[in-house]
Amino acid sequence: MPYMMSTPAIASQLCPDVEGINPDGSRFVYTDGGKYWSEYFLVARQGITLTDSSYPPLNYFPHFAKIVSGHKKLPDIFRMDAELCISELMRSIIDRIEPSVHQFLKITILRKDGSAYPSEFFLFNICQVADSIVFEESNLHWADSLFGRKFIARGLARIDYRTLDISKIQGKHVWREKKLLEDMYFSDEIHSAFKDAKISGLGSIAYNHYFKVSIKEN
Repeated sequence: MPYMMSTPAIASQLCPDVEGINPDGSRFVYTDGGKYWSEYFLVARQGITLTDSSYPPLNYFPHFAKIVSGHKKLPDIFRMDAELCISELMRSIIDRIEPSVHQFLKITILRKDGSAYPSEFFLFNICQVADSIVFEESNLHWADSLFGRKFIARGLARIDYRTLDISKIQGKHVWREKKLLEDMYFSDEIHSAFKDAKISGLGSIAYNHYFKVSIKEN
C-alpha cells in the first residue's frame, strides 16, 4: 500500500535548519514585484517542470544553501525554506524506479564554516499530481480562509489517515494529490527501496507524518 508524508521529519534532532543563499553568501529571498515564495511554491506543486520560461521560473530557486543549525550530518530528505531537499542516494532511487518523470535541481550546501558539504543534494520537484483521495474516507474537511475562500484542510483526528482510489494511481511511484498539494505519496515499491537503502528523514512516528494509506478498489 502507498505511504503518505505530509512533511519530512520535524523533530529537531533530525531536521536541520538550512536556508537558501545567493552566491555572495547573502540570504536568498523569494520575491518579484511583491510576489513571494508562497505563491511560487503553490504553483510549483501543481506538477509542472520548471524552466527558464515557466511560472515560477528556474531562477526563482536558490543554487546555494547554508546549514545554520548545529547539525553535522544531513538526513536524506529535509525541508529547506519552502523547498524539499533530497540526497543523491534518494534521487538515484527515485530516478531508477520512476525515470524521467521528476525534476532534480542540484544545490550546493555549505557548512557553517563556509566549507562545502561533502555529499550532493537536490531540490526535488515532484512532477505528477493525482486526484485519488476519497474525501469522505480521509481526515480532511472544508475550511474557510480569512478572505472567505473555501479550501481543503486536514481534519481534527489525532491520527491522520487517507483513503485513495487505486484506479487513479496505477503506475505512479511518487506524486502529490490535487486535493491537498502539500502532501507527498510514495508507492510501496519505492518505500521498500527507501527502507532497504536506510533513507533518513522520512518522518517521525511521534508526529504521525509518515504512514500507510488505505486503498479503495471500485
